[in-house]
Amino acid sequence: MAFAAVGYLANRIKLAEGIHAHDSRHAIYPVARVAAAAAGLFAVAGFGAVRLVLPPTLRRHELVWVLPVGACLSALALTLLGYAFVPFDVSLGLVLAGGLACAVVAVGRRPHPLLPGPVGATVWPLYVAGLLAAFVLVPLYQGGYPT
Repeated sequence: MAFAAVGYLANRIKLAEGIHAHDSRHAIYPVARVAAAAAGLFAVAGFGAVRLVLPPTLRRHELVWVLPVGACLSALALTLLGYAFVPFDVSLGLVLAGGLACAVVAVGRRPHPLLPGPVGATVWPLYVAGLLAAFVLVPLYQGGYPT
């Protein structure tokens, strides 16, 4: 019930701001491409680390931890490589290669994750993250172009 109320509130904000899907269509596709690329980078960077260091008490929610941990690790790695004057293309390749190597080691050490928790325990954080992203992107959709 609370999810429906938050979704209704998000829709009311969208309508109050005068945002219509046909106005923001040109901004949606670039945002979706950037979001997909970021999610891929975060998944590669975070999977191995989460599998290796997440305590057993939290491993039931392993999927919820992968993207946030990957975002933090990739940001730190790219920052350090940037301060070392490594070009971005090389830095990105190194971060991806390091994430893949860590994932291979992690799967070798812990091949089977614990059984995931109930579906609701994994879905509600993703739902909240989606709503937060929608609120953050309101000005972008209102303008109709990526800024």
